[in-house]
Amino acid sequence: MRIDHSRVYSDEDIENAMATVARVIELYGDAYWPILERLERELTERRTKAARLNSHLRRFRSRSNQITPTNVSGKSLTAFVKQM
Repeated sequence: MRIDHSRVYSDEDIENAMATVARVIELYGDAYWPILERLERELTERRTKAARLNSHLRRFRSRSNQITPTNVSGKSLTAFVKQM
């Protein structure tokens, strides 16, 4: 079986793989634990990154809603954004 490195795997794909690997561990033993641990780390990392990104975006959006062309130090909004 080949892994398609160009494909983006969803959280659901990873969860399904985890269920499959759990069953393999149940049937064939602990040798497959590293695969399950890797999948768990991948899923946790993705969710952590998504939560962090959403937090930053919410903060940015709430700040940007407060910025208008008149309260950006007398500069146009485009000039202000270019400085950032």
